[in-house]
Amino acid sequence: DGAARSRRNHGFVSALLAMHPRLRLCAWICLVAFCESVVYGFSFPYFSLRLEQQGLSVSLIGLHAAAGTLGVLLCGRLFPRVIGRWGYRRATALAFATSLLVLLGLLAHDGVALSFVLRLLLGMCFAGVWVCTEAWINEVVPDAHRGKVNAGFQALYSFGFFLGPGAT
Repeated sequence: DGAARSRRNHGFVSALLAMHPRLRLCAWICLVAFCESVVYGFSFPYFSLRLEQQGLSVSLIGLHAAAGTLGVLLCGRLFPRVIGRWGYRRATALAFATSLLVLLGLLAHDGVALSFVLRLLLGMCFAGVWVCTEAWINEVVPDAHRGKVNAGFQALYSFGFFLGPGAT
């Protein structure tokens, strides 16, 4: 049973490596977006529950959650320029790595004021990963397949966002 599972997993990895380079790149882009969406989905309930345990008011918890959403709105004009300057790979890596560092800062710090700023930055980074990966997918996929691949990308992203709260 374990040997059969190992062969299946090895077969999947071999199949992934044997794919056309463009398809393999698409798979990696989707994986990065999926991982980000799970963490993004996790962050909303986790930080709200954590702030509630600290005794913050419902209004303050709502403002804290809104800080992340404000970050999403603020980066809308920023990331197309970042992509233009650094390219998809480096822009995505920057947003993803920064989101992990900001998330670690939020997990390590209990102060309310700093957490507002970090939550704003986290929203910007999460949106950056989403914008970069979605634009990158659209760049990589040929026109004939773009609709199907984009639908799969969005479904995978939504599924990750759905799974995130389960981790709390």
